[in-house]
Amino acid sequence: HFRQWINEQGILPAEQTGFRPGHNMAVRIVAIIDQIGQSLAKNTAAAALFVDFRTAFNQLWFNGLWLKLSNLQCPLYLIAWLRHYLRGRKAYINIKSTSSTMFNLSKGVPQGSCIGPVLFIIYHHDILEALSTIHWKHL
Repeated sequence: HFRQWINEQGILPAEQTGFRPGHNMAVRIVAIIDQIGQSLAKNTAAAALFVDFRTAFNQLWFNGLWLKLSNLQCPLYLIAWLRHYLRGRKAYINIKSTSSTMFNLSKGVPQGSCIGPVLFIIYHHDILEALSTIHWKHL
């Protein structure tokens, strides 16, 4: 239901290719190289900014996600389902056979989950609005 709502709303930017079925990162890279070539052929500036969100999935802030979903008018039953899915998660740290005590996770999405990347993309879906004056954008 959640992916269906996302697709119906058109929330994911067309420039977002990672973690999306039917989208190919290699095609996006070729497009970037082509656009840089076009800029160079016209003697115009070409610039690229690459951002690596360190421990990105571990840092996703739940309250910010709920606010963004509410602002996108996500149905309350979907937000409630996501809250239930992410609530009560626990972890511990194990280094060289020594383990910490169990602690509650107050942020982050499960590694290796199908929905984790989607939640990350939604959380950052509006990042391109800050770059509205840039002609070509890729995520």
